[in-house]
Amino acid sequence: MNLQALRCQRLWTAIANVLKMPKIMTLNLIDSSYRKLLGYGLDNCSLDELEVLDAQLQRSLFQIRARKAQLYNEQIQQLQEKEKLLLEENRILSLKKIFEKIGNGGWS
Repeated sequence: MNLQALRCQRLWTAIANVLKMPKIMTLNLIDSSYRKLLGYGLDNCSLDELEVLDAQLQRSLFQIRARKAQLYNEQIQQLQEKEKLLLEENRILSLKKIFEKIGNGGWS
């Protein structure tokens, strides 16, 4: 059995075990996992557990950065649209000013 299949089997076994637990134990396990993801209580972790945590954090970081990039791109697009509107408004105001000068007797 390869390493990936072994990890998958361990994950499903862990999930099955969690589903069999009373709610208070499940909450304690969730709290423990949360603390480990924050970097607390790692002293008792095995190398395998730390590798799993590292992989989870890498996936999370990838998703966070992808979402951040998406929001930046959306913001850039909105600002570019706003820039176009402002440039058009500026052009219209410039033309108005020119026509007002012409209507008031020319350039002086």
